[in-house]
Amino acid sequence: MAESNNLLALTFEGKETAAAVYEKIEDMEKEKQLTIADAIIIEYDDVVLGGLMPPVAGGATQGGTDRQVRVIQTHGKKGKYAAGGAGIGFLAGMLLGGPIGGLIIGAGIGAITAAMRDLGISDKNISVIKSQLHPDSSALLILGQVEDRDAFVAALRSYDPKVVSSSLSPEVEKQLRERLAE
Repeated sequence: MAESNNLLALTFEGKETAAAVYEKIEDMEKEKQLTIADAIIIEYDDVVLGGLMPPVAGGATQGGTDRQVRVIQTHGKKGKYAAGGAGIGFLAGMLLGGPIGGLIIGAGIGAITAAMRDLGISDKNISVIKSQLHPDSSALLILGQVEDRDAFVAALRSYDPKVVSSSLSPEVEKQLRERLAE
């Protein structure tokens, strides 16, 4: 029986740090040291408005600071399922309504299939982590399996990650926190 995926949410100082860590983790996946089922990068940046924008009710004013949080879906399988569903829908549409019907039905079935199959990182998890970030910080949410734990910890350690939450057992999460702090 295959091991189930675990979710790990890490935060970092620096708005581009999570993206750099993700690149390193992608390399590890190519080397079969881990498997990524889904990954999200969240970047939090303070943008100083240079007086070009007029005041907005409830928002930043001229020369003020606007807080921007960017969420980047990096590794989800939604597109794969949408394409598969669209193909099936296109065939069904061709049988029922010709080429135009095939395109319309295909697009609809593709979207529904992708939504039903999105078993990755939930929007709720993303929102919780977003709320914990501060300016010039970032987060990486990873759903997957680690084959080489020592290599994984070694790759992360130099980025000084903070484990915000995980689906690991409390004992394993505590060990991970301790190893990352070494």
